[in-house]
Amino acid sequence: MQNKRLWFIIYCSTLLVGCSNGNLGSTSSSGGTSVAELERQSLSKSCGIGQSCDGYSGMVYAGDYNSMAYYSTPGACSSSGANSSVATCPTAVGSDDTALAGTVVWAGGADSGTATLADTSESGTTSQRLASILVTQYPDLYAAQFCQSLSQQNFAGHNDWYLPSSSELYWMQNQSFLYANALNFLPNGSYWSSTETSAITAEVAIYSLTSGPSRNSSSKTQANHVRCIRHD
Repeated sequence: MQNKRLWFIIYCSTLLVGCSNGNLGSTSSSGGTSVAELERQSLSKSCGIGQSCDGYSGMVYAGDYNSMAYYSTPGACSSSGANSSVATCPTAVGSDDTALAGTVVWAGGADSGTATLADTSESGTTSQRLASILVTQYPDLYAAQFCQSLSQQNFAGHNDWYLPSSSELYWMQNQSFLYANALNFLPNGSYWSSTETSAITAEVAIYSLTSGPSRNSSSKTQANHVRCIRHD
C-alpha cells in the first residue's frame, strides 16, 4: 500500500496534474492551487521586471498585481520600431516613447468633449472590459483605439491588449521606479490611462526618475504617451 501511495505522489508532483486528497483529475495541486496559478508563480520567480522572458520579444513582464501576471508593451521605442533591449516594438502612432511624434490624444473629433462615464480605476478584467466597451462605442478615443489596434495585429502573439486604468498605470510606473526604470518610461513623460475625470479630461500618470509616478488630469485633446497592457 505504501508503494502505491509513493508512486501516486511522484506521479502528481512530476506531471503537475492537479492531485488533491489522493484523487487524479482535479484542477488543483495538493495544496489547492490551480495549475495556472503554479505557472504564474513560476514565471514571477524566474522572470525579471522589464524582461521579455515569455518567448515574445515585444512583450515585457511588469510584475504581479492583484494575483495576475501583467505585461506591457516595451518602452524606449523609437520610430524605427526597436530599442536596444527589445527586438520588437509597436510601430503605429503612439508607440514612440522618444519624441512628441509618438504621442496621441485621448479623444478627438466628436468624442473630444463626450462624457463616456469611464471613471473606474479598477484593475484586471473590469478595466479590460471597460477598455473594450470604450473602443466599441467611441471610435475617436484614440489612446484606447491604439491598444485595440495592437490586439487586431496580434502584437507579440496576443490579442487582448488594452489601455490601462489609472490604478494599473500608476502601479506599473511605480514598479518601474522600484526597479531602476526597468520598464523604460520616458522621464517626465505623461501617459494616458483609460480613467476619465470629466467630459473633457482624463487621468494621466507622470513618470519621474527621482520620485516615481504622480497622477494628474489632462485635457483629452492633449497629446500624451500610451503604454498598453495585458494580463494572465
